[in-house]
Amino acid sequence: KSFGILDGDKEGGEGCLSLPGKEAPEFVVYNDLKEANWPNLSERFGIGAGRLFTYLEEAMLEPDHHKWNEKVGDKILRSATSVWEILANQWCKACLKESDRSLIVNTLNELLFWQESKL
Repeated sequence: KSFGILDGDKEGGEGCLSLPGKEAPEFVVYNDLKEANWPNLSERFGIGAGRLFTYLEEAMLEPDHHKWNEKVGDKILRSATSVWEILANQWCKACLKESDRSLIVNTLNELLFWQESKL
């Protein structure tokens, strides 16, 4: 048995949960963090704010949002996965609304219970 978690720009079905937002996660995370002035990212990455914020904003100029983490990673010598993990984690701490957090947790609990009841 399984369930899926889909990007916010994808519509979920039975056994699926869509992430908050109506756009791809990269758009949501980068834009929300930028609007919040990139909270605590300089400390999280261990890089000065001037350089890091420039790298993040330059990456957002790339038309293909799937390349944003790679572009930042190339500048700061980290993998795209490492960049995404830090950004997503910080977004959850600084930007994720409590109502969305509760919806995710409650939906996951319901899906897990639904899966267990089918066993």
